[in-house]
Amino acid sequence: VEGVPRAAQALAAVLVAGHLLQLAPGLRTQLCLVPAKTLPRVWMFFTAGFLCERSPVLLVFNLAAAVALTAMVEPVWGTRPWLRFIVAVSAVACLCTSFTMFLGYVITFKP
Repeated sequence: VEGVPRAAQALAAVLVAGHLLQLAPGLRTQLCLVPAKTLPRVWMFFTAGFLCERSPVLLVFNLAAAVALTAMVEPVWGTRPWLRFIVAVSAVACLCTSFTMFLGYVITFKP
């Protein structure tokens, strides 16, 4: 698409693919963040951040936000550093979520 940065196109493609993949029940449990199953499945830290909820409205909102932010940041940072930042922030957010869920389990002993 003309006028849309390549990083925004790549990010949009990943978000759309993630949205479509998570609709399959078997793949959803393999790709989404499940705190009790993340240690044997470390890839969940990287894939879960790009899987939207099942709502197409949320997907459209995420796509608009990704394109807008990428259009502002990518010219300053460059494509690769921006995409690395997106992946790193997503993975750290998933890691922190898992740690918080684990800590909640340790405190309450309720799964």
